[in-house]
Amino acid sequence: MFWDLDHRADRSRRLYDASTDSELTYQDLFDLVTRWENVLRSERRQLVALFCDNSLASIAAYLAAIRSGQTVILFNAATDPSLRHRLFEIYWPEIIIGVGEPSEIPKGYSVCSGPSASVTVARADEPACQPIAPETAVLLSTSG
Repeated sequence: MFWDLDHRADRSRRLYDASTDSELTYQDLFDLVTRWENVLRSERRQLVALFCDNSLASIAAYLAAIRSGQTVILFNAATDPSLRHRLFEIYWPEIIIGVGEPSEIPKGYSVCSGPSASVTVARADEPACQPIAPETAVLLSTSG
């Protein structure tokens, strides 16, 4: 599977991060994903809302969520703040990643430290009431 990162020993394979105009090896990516996994690790499956873009931080957070057994719901990082708050009310994720400024975090969440300074991470103050089915890995919204 693509999230196994089996290519990390091969130093000739590289990823290009256009946002920083830099290259990194699969080992570098693996190290970043491992730091994200440490933030996301839990004894039970949690819903992680990832407001993502085409950045390395988004890719690493996504891979870490999948590798750590969490369920991810993907949203565009450019989602309007009022729609974000409505999505929080509907889905009530236990972890929110990439919401921008900490002031955008809704009530009931606390900002916590993450491996990327450019990304905000927040955890729900109360755990979710409903368990997530073990076979649910990713939730994707549709246009209609």
